[in-house]
Amino acid sequence: MVKSLKVRKFKLGNKVTFFLSLVFLVLAIYYLWNEIEDNDLIESFKKLFNEIPLQSIFISFVYVFLLQFLNWFLEALKFKFLLKTSNSFSVLLIFKSIYIGNFTAFFTPERVGNFIGRAIVLKEKKEEVVIATLIGNLAQLIVTVIVGLASMLFLKSYLFNKLFDLSHFQMVPFLLYSTLLLVLLFGFFNFNKLNFLLKIKFVEKWMSKLEKIEVISIQLKLSALGLALLRYFVFYFQYLILANALNLDLDFIDLFAYVGVLFGFITFIPSPLPGNLGTREGLASFLLGGGLLGIHFSFISFVVWLINVGFSTIFGGLLYSYSYLRK
Repeated sequence: MVKSLKVRKFKLGNKVTFFLSLVFLVLAIYYLWNEIEDNDLIESFKKLFNEIPLQSIFISFVYVFLLQFLNWFLEALKFKFLLKTSNSFSVLLIFKSIYIGNFTAFFTPERVGNFIGRAIVLKEKKEEVVIATLIGNLAQLIVTVIVGLASMLFLKSYLFNKLFDLSHFQMVPFLLYSTLLLVLLFGFFNFNKLNFLLKIKFVEKWMSKLEKIEVISIQLKLSALGLALLRYFVFYFQYLILANALNLDLDFIDLFAYVGVLFGFITFIPSPLPGNLGTREGLASFLLGGGLLGIHFSFISFVVWLINVGFSTIFGGLLYSYSYLRK
């Protein structure tokens, strides 16, 4: 009876989340569509690409594409450090498992299924793979929240006075993100301090999974955070390269802050599409106040998604198909 009730609650929660994700997606697409119509996107891009040498644009896209391999290589290193039996696996094999994990993640909500592909490659190490993936994802989330919080502080005058007109409530998101960051850090480094949360039914299921984090040493966790930060900078440099190629009217500090706010917000917005496709582009445009500047930032965000998520999914699928055919 109790188990049946929990199943029903879980299904209801999934339905609510899916409904909210659809609402956010529809609003984002509607906003983008209006911005595209108002700014005559096709003509603006024709003018933009006529002003910029095609060779320069092509070289920039090549750099961004190559950085995609660095991005996932850093993820492979992070994953290898967190595996207890990492010495029995080569970096190349783990690198392969990351791409196949990207392929399986594409078909799961919020890309949580990346551990499935990794476990397929590493075979009998499923529990170890799940723990290492969980900690690696948590390290990436902590970095995202830290950069997002710092970026919000840097842009607080613009965000809460001009964009949202919520100057009287600007401390609310800072308090929420600061509290979230403290909980994440305690959970990451000293889970025992959060045992009281196990009494809360809403988070009991998730907290019970995080108990396994304790098997990883502090040194390895710090290494994971360092590699997660390097991955974040790779993402940023992809944005920076494309922003320079398209002559986006933002200096590198402002761009870093906008990217930080974008990832800081979008990480916690549910989406029915992988990598918050559509929702992220709508938010990217909105953060820069719409107009051509916002549309160009949205386009850059889409290209970064296409290379990091789209290509890696296809490449991971090809690797998986090749491995399956060889059996």
